[in-house]
Amino acid sequence: MTCQARSSYLADEVLWGHRFTPLLSLEEGFYEVDYGGFHHTVPVPTPACSARQLA
Repeated sequence: MTCQARSSYLADEVLWGHRFTPLLSLEEGFYEVDYGGFHHTVPVPTPACSARQLA
């Protein structure tokens, strides 16, 4: 399954160290999309610096 979208964000809208929650699940051989969690994020362990600073 492929999805493609284009958008832009302001700096205060970007959550550093977060990922979107999973929306797809496989139920009885069919994929189900949970649109209720579309805007939900969860924190993940992420360095507080850029990749360039880590190199």
